[in-house]
Amino acid sequence: MVVIETTLGTGPWPLTKPGPIERVLVRLLSATIPAANPDFDPLFENVRMWWVEIDPAGVPQRELGFDEQGQIIVAAPLGDNFGFFTDSNMTFSPNEHPTVLNASFESAWAEFESHWAERSRA
Repeated sequence: MVVIETTLGTGPWPLTKPGPIERVLVRLLSATIPAANPDFDPLFENVRMWWVEIDPAGVPQRELGFDEQGQIIVAAPLGDNFGFFTDSNMTFSPNEHPTVLNASFESAWAEFESHWAERSRA
């Protein structure tokens, strides 16, 4: 596996403010369709950088999202969260992005997952 770094899909969001019709539609859809990332959806707009683990075909397997301070604020797939890139049909070419050491990704993933498990039990 290769881990890439990217700023694709980063905030600030939304680029335009939703109007009254859009807000009503979002509320209706949110009430009837389960969220793909119930714990992280509100945090995606704060992501400024991603580390994405990809397989040999470039398909995202796991992802970590970092905020402006370099703190991991989202990870997926994790718990009931499918992810931003991991729940898409997007593929990446590793030669188009900076790469991250696998050991750095694994360490960051393990630390976030550990804190996540503690928070989930509380």
